[in-house]
Parts: sequence; C-alpha cells; structure tokens
Amino acid sequence: MNRMKIALLLTIPASFLIGAVIENSVESGYRTSKIISPVTASIPSYTTFGTILGTMDLKMKEPVENDTRETITLLLLGLDSRKNQKSTRCDSINLIQYGRKSKSVRITNIPRGTPVALPGMSEEGAIIANACSVAGIDYTVGQIEKIAKVKTDYIATVGFSQTMGILRNLNLPPSETLQSLRNRAYGLGDNQRGFNQAQFLKDAVTNHIQEIGRLPKTVRYILYRMIDTDMDFETADRFLMELAQSGVDRDPSKINVVSLSPYANVLKEIHVEDLVKTKPVNTSDPEYQDYQLNLTDYLNSLIERNNQFLKAKNFSAVQNQVARIIDQQLWLQIDDTPTRNKLQLDLLKLYVASFKNPSEKTSMILDYSSQMEEEGNTDLKQEADKFLQEILSN
Repeated sequence: MNRMKIALLLTIPASFLIGAVIENSVESGYRTSKIISPVTASIPSYTTFGTILGTMDLKMKEPVENDTRETITLLLLGLDSRKNQKSTRCDSINLIQYGRKSKSVRITNIPRGTPVALPGMSEEGAIIANACSVAGIDYTVGQIEKIAKVKTDYIATVGFSQTMGILRNLNLPPSETLQSLRNRAYGLGDNQRGFNQAQFLKDAVTNHIQEIGRLPKTVRYILYRMIDTDMDFETADRFLMELAQSGVDRDPSKINVVSLSPYANVLKEIHVEDLVKTKPVNTSDPEYQDYQLNLTDYLNSLIERNNQFLKAKNFSAVQNQVARIIDQQLWLQIDDTPTRNKLQLDLLKLYVASFKNPSEKTSMILDYSSQMEEEGNTDLKQEADKFLQEILSN
C-alpha cells in the first residue's frame, strides 16, 4: 500500500472522519432507492449514492500551551444536507474521549432520533438530528453535552463525499462499506445502526493505527485539510501521534464503545468490515454506473459553464457555484481515479482563478500538487504547478 493509500488512516483514530455514516432510508442495499440525476434534479437525502452533504464552518480554537488535560473529548458529527441547500442535519453523532493517563478511549454514540427541545417542531421532528439545521451548531452541541453529561473540547464534521474518499483510501470498498454502515434493517433500526458506526470507529483504531507512525507529517497535513474542525493542525497532530503510540490497539478492552440508546442493553456487536466481505455491491450494475456517469457529467457541465463565467469576468458567479462543491469535495464520489483527480484540479483552478488576488488561495493548489506527487501522478502535478506559476507571475 503506498503512502496516499494508507494516509487517511490517521483521521480515523483521531475520530475526525468516518462519522459521516449518514441518514438514508436504505433497507437492504443501494438498489432499493432510485438514483436521481444530479444534472436535472436536486438530489434528495434519501438516495443511497445520491446524497450530497454539506459542511459547517467551525471557528478555530486557540492552541493550548503546555496542555496537561487528562482527557480530551472530540465531538464527531456526520452531516447530511441536500444539494443546493444550506441547511444541514447531524445524522451521525459520536463523542470520543481519549484518556491520556489511562491510555484508553471511550466512544459514545447518541442515536439520531434522541428527543430534544426544538421550538416550532412537532414532537416527531424534535430530535437531535434536526437540531443542527433548526437551531444551529452551538445549540446542538449544548444539547449533546446535556444528553451525554460530557463537556466537549473540540468538534469535527465530515460529509458523505469525504467519507467515500476515506473508505477508498483505507482500501475498503466505499459503496459496500457505506451500505453496511447506513443499513438500518434491524429490529432496533437507528439504535443498532448508530452502535454499528461507533463499533466501526473502534475497529478502525485497532486494525489500522500502527500505520500512522510511518506517515510523514506533510501527508498528515494534507489530510487534515480535508476535514472541518476547530482543532488546529499542530494540536490535532500531537494528539494523533500520542494516541498512535499509546498501544490501545493491542488491547481492545482499552476502547470502550457505548450507546445512549434506551435499548443499549440489547444491542448487538456487529463488525461492518466483516459484513462487507460477505455482501459485495455489484458496481457493474447499470443503475450504479448511471449514477457515476451522471455525477461526472454534472461536474463537467458545471466546470464548462463556469469557465464561460470566468472568461466573462463574472467572478462572483464562479465562486457561488464552485465553492460549495469544493467544500463538499464532491469529486470523491467518483470511483475512477483519473477522472476523479482531473475533476478535482479543474474545480480548484476555477475557484482560485475567480479571486481578484488568486495568490491568496495558492495553498489549495500546493496541497493538490503534493497529493499528486504522493500518488505518482506526474502529469497532473505538472499541470497544477504550471497553473500555480501562472497565477503567481500575474
């Protein structure tokens, strides 16, 4: 496995990512939902591969000097929003506590259907999953802390596209893994599914954490940029490496997974990676291929349209249409690697070129160039470097 193939492992133990095991009404596999073309329609939240998730802007916290805290608590939110909509639901909620002295981890799952007070909402709709869009992130965090009786130190959020990319780089088949993680065809529905997601986080730590120590810091920074968190990179990296060296992966009893579901005592321990091995998705299925083609066409059409806006110097139009796609990292849903990488570069070039002072956004291109270097893609690295030279020379 090359460095970029294992690179995204570092985000799992820090619990920055895989929490985007988002809400989709899928009973037993992706064929149960109709795939809607992103070119012609808004993609609803209830399509298996069609969900396009948003992110939240989190204010960066100041680094803590000489940090002696014995326990660090990270709130990990998997976000679900519809294409072209700004509202976002928090459909996967996990609190991860790292005991620095005890060298232990506690992962607490809060079911998305947990009741909360939401003014103006019906009793059925007054659940924690809806709090993000109805009352905002601050209120939601406050409610989660009240439910769990835990004060959070940091927050991290991730959407559907980022999760697809993470699973792919973990050498886990993204479609099959997401299908299993989102499956609620259990007697206890969302309660069991949420517990499965928390168990998946534990399995990711125990199965993969030792590979983190072999990753260069430059790669860890590139991956850090993929997520939305209020933890600065140096703090995140320090805790990450501390956890990697703690040995928790060698003693699974050091990682405790709990659910705040009222049915917690009857929930089963289900390992998603084991399920994936027995239930592969047929990626040659016409419906699956249609979605891949439609998403590729959608992004190519958006790029072509915004290139025309760029020529007309309609920079605001470009920023309005491209910014959210970049925020969501929508290209990560594309399975074909050359197509995915090229779409990413074309979108980044559009976005950077739309600013009056493009040099202020060069970090995006620098990160992409480093990514292509890690993957051994000389052609796209050269294209990115050439674009970078052009905007810096203007």
